[in-house]
Amino acid sequence: MYIFFLIIVLANIIVFLSKKRYFDFLTIYNLLLILYNSATIFGLVYIPSTGQFEKPNDYIYLISAFPFIFSTFFLLKKQPIQNVKKMQLINKKFSSDSRFFILGNLLLFLFFIVFFNSINIALNSSTKQELLENSNSLSLVLTCVAPLGVIISYLTKRKKILYIFFILTIILFLFGGRGRLVAVVLCFLLVYMYNKPLKIWSNRLLMAGGVLGLFVIILGKRLYGYILGYGLIDGSIKWYNDFDQRFFLTGSEFVTNSAILNAVIDRDFSVGWEDVFTSLFSILPIPVSVFGFDSGVFNDRFQRVLFSDIEYGMAYNIWAEGYSWLGLPGVVLFGFLIPFLLFKLWGVYNRYPNSIIGVIAILIGFILAFWIHRNSLGTILANIRNTLYPAVIIWFLAVFFTKLKFRR
Repeated sequence: MYIFFLIIVLANIIVFLSKKRYFDFLTIYNLLLILYNSATIFGLVYIPSTGQFEKPNDYIYLISAFPFIFSTFFLLKKQPIQNVKKMQLINKKFSSDSRFFILGNLLLFLFFIVFFNSINIALNSSTKQELLENSNSLSLVLTCVAPLGVIISYLTKRKKILYIFFILTIILFLFGGRGRLVAVVLCFLLVYMYNKPLKIWSNRLLMAGGVLGLFVIILGKRLYGYILGYGLIDGSIKWYNDFDQRFFLTGSEFVTNSAILNAVIDRDFSVGWEDVFTSLFSILPIPVSVFGFDSGVFNDRFQRVLFSDIEYGMAYNIWAEGYSWLGLPGVVLFGFLIPFLLFKLWGVYNRYPNSIIGVIAILIGFILAFWIHRNSLGTILANIRNTLYPAVIIWFLAVFFTKLKFRR
């Protein structure tokens, strides 16, 4: 079984590295798919409770092969591209559209408010749990505003505003905003490298930048823990003095994530259909707590049974959820559906690159491509909800202020 899995993974990596393509959602998704299966590729699984690597259940290789099979299939499909001259006209129209100009100003204004409130909360929080509890509503706004602001600033050619978004996001990263920094950088790359041919193996600079960025994100988890506990300066110095190779493991969720799938297989853990339907409510524009549900229902189920000795909240594993729900067919369903949706979302962006529809497609596609590997069905739909509805509301505000301006 392990040899079969390695052959499938190797074929995927060869296609991914050698095929001339464009930087799109599937590029992000496939890269993370390899990363989150890195321990399994080496025939190991990391057990969080013991802090040791062990040999996994052999069945994990068959289950993990299907996401690679479907991802490879969609990587081989021809991507739609735009005519260069047509794109130049679109970009010109985009940058001169008053609605996008006002939208950029609104986003910057909102970001400043959220930024200063976030810093104030971070300075008054001593632990990560306390920070998360105190900044939950602000986190929802940041999920949408930061990457959306970067995209709009770049497309409207407002470089100074773009730099401000990047600088403030980096500062937030020091106080625990790892996900925000990743969202800003990758969403920027999606629009910056749009329709630019990319052959990953031949682009050494991109590969080096990606590896460096990965190390920054990994080590950032322990860094902001020190900053929350000891302050910005003292925390940074203490983090440097205490630096240890274990920092890489504690910040590498992609290494520990496969333990969830392995435990689900070992213990034959399952969830009912009602949990899946409960998760679907997370896409609604109101919190699922109103109905007495929780978007993290899968975590509540498996951690209580499989990892009761771990006190902190673990990340999720979408393949473990699919297997818990339907067995192998559940993994096949998610394995096909995710890259299929990413391929279609990129098609939407290609069709409407000068519209708010295309911009929102970038945000949703990024969330699905990047966060799906450490989230469940419910939490990924909640993340999409937290981006989609605020973006639509802010856009309507921009349209309203534009009409108000021209009436005067």
